[in-house]
Amino acid sequence: MTDTTVPGGSPWPLDQIQGFLLRGYRMSFARHFALSITNLAAARSFIAHLTDPPSAALHITSAMPWGVRPPDYCLNLGFTYAGLSTLKVSGADLAVLRNDPNYSSFARGAKKQANALYETPNAEPDWVLDDTRFHVLLSIWTNSEEALNARTDELRGLLADGFAAPTKDTVWDAQALDDEMVYFGYRDGIAQPIIQGTPFSRQPDGEQDLVDPSAFMIGTGANIYQALRFSFDLYGCFGAFMVIRQDVEKFDAQIKQLAPQVGAMLQITDPTVQELALKAVFCGRWPNGTPLMTFPINGNDHPQSAPPSQAIDNFRYGSDQGLVCPVGSHIRRANMRVNQGEDGGAFQGSPSSSHRILRRAMPYQIPYLKDDRHSPKTERGLAGLFLGASLLQQYELVLGSWINYQFASDSTLSDPLVGIPTPGPVELPSPAFNESSAPVESCVDIKVNAYIFFPGIAAIRAISMND
Repeated sequence: MTDTTVPGGSPWPLDQIQGFLLRGYRMSFARHFALSITNLAAARSFIAHLTDPPSAALHITSAMPWGVRPPDYCLNLGFTYAGLSTLKVSGADLAVLRNDPNYSSFARGAKKQANALYETPNAEPDWVLDDTRFHVLLSIWTNSEEALNARTDELRGLLADGFAAPTKDTVWDAQALDDEMVYFGYRDGIAQPIIQGTPFSRQPDGEQDLVDPSAFMIGTGANIYQALRFSFDLYGCFGAFMVIRQDVEKFDAQIKQLAPQVGAMLQITDPTVQELALKAVFCGRWPNGTPLMTFPINGNDHPQSAPPSQAIDNFRYGSDQGLVCPVGSHIRRANMRVNQGEDGGAFQGSPSSSHRILRRAMPYQIPYLKDDRHSPKTERGLAGLFLGASLLQQYELVLGSWINYQFASDSTLSDPLVGIPTPGPVELPSPAFNESSAPVESCVDIKVNAYIFFPGIAAIRAISMND
């Protein structure tokens, strides 16, 4: 194996790591194929060819630097537990995946874990797709719809011999909105974890602890989760592939309905600022990405423009117990910004760096209308990947203990933006501290949830050659 590094140093062979683990591609279109193997030999051959050098027609995108020009597409590959079993990985490896707490959720599957995460006892999730119904997740990103369709046509011919024909329930698209926005009206893609040793530069983030690389690449760093090893784990990462429908009209109607009440409590008289401030209370950031911690609610004042990249994530909560940014707000639930040795207060699971998640998701619209992205006649939401080396300590802890959990110091039942079940009344910051809004209803539901393992590139090739 070539030890391929970059100037300035990477401690890992970048040509053996799937690229999205170390950087976001920032491309405008994505298509995710949930593939079911029908012919094992043909499927293995297809998977093996994807690990060929970058000169190959289609190949997995590694973490190697792009140079002056980015590629015209990026492609990555992962497997469900059923897929690894179908591809005949060893019984000993499957046993590790079933028995180690960091991995066992992957073996059980997302649907069996759902009741604990969403506090819906005895309710069977009504998802369109989950990880028990396919074997391989192939994701491709491009910068144009034309390029995406061209690569799809190329893929369909290559997939035909080894996989079931794709259907509307097994192919999921996403299309970026302008200015990194999502359909609820917020700037997204902020505050990704910074991995210790990454060769890709990141912006200041309030001097949060760097994340040990073993949180996203098994076999590196300090093995912070004390996980057992299996034969094809090197540089691998788990993740949840999710398609989350957003009821945009319901969300917007709630904002308009609640804004006058909340505005009066926060001493805001301008109707436009009332809505902006309520959105900031829900998220912990103003819609343009400005954190409440750096621009608190103050009457009719509001941030006129997005902050510079050097400032948008450069803050901590410190001793603030919700006076400036509600403890139950979205960004605070997702990352309490508590470093090693600091008191997390109501926060369960200090330090934060042990529980960070990489997010590789984009808005979607069905049907996609390039000239009418906000049409109320279309379904809209978020589709993509939520990544970490331990489903238990990252994805499931964040979802079950923070996003869908009521903290003792805050009356909000769950995350106001993405909580399931309903968030209920939302607690407000100063000058209405310890007061709450009228009840808020959840405006999201899950269409697809599948647990996936994304191996290193050499491991993918090895998996494809199992006897």
